[in-house]
Amino acid sequence: MNATPAQHDQARSRLTGALPAGILPETAAAARDTLGGAVVAAGRLPGQLGQELLRAARQAFTQGLHVVFAIGAAAVIGAAILAAIQLRHLRPGAEPSGGSSGQEATN
Repeated sequence: MNATPAQHDQARSRLTGALPAGILPETAAAARDTLGGAVVAAGRLPGQLGQELLRAARQAFTQGLHVVFAIGAAAVIGAAILAAIQLRHLRPGAEPSGGSSGQEATN
């Protein structure tokens, strides 16, 4: 599953502030690009430093997912409310005014 641009930006900004000290700029850039890049970069770091980077990357990714899911849920709820408002005036089974029924057209 690919990340959305908003999710990618959220994770990147959260990860930038959570990177452990002692990480080279090239490694930090790879970790900020994708979660996969962070996993690879963490695998190249010694012991605890790699584990800290991996933990920070996973946490940033998860927080980004939460933000994107919340925005998506709000959009769906908003669309449902708008649909309910627009459709509340319609009566079930009402025929359109000014037209003939389909049965009259076939006779």
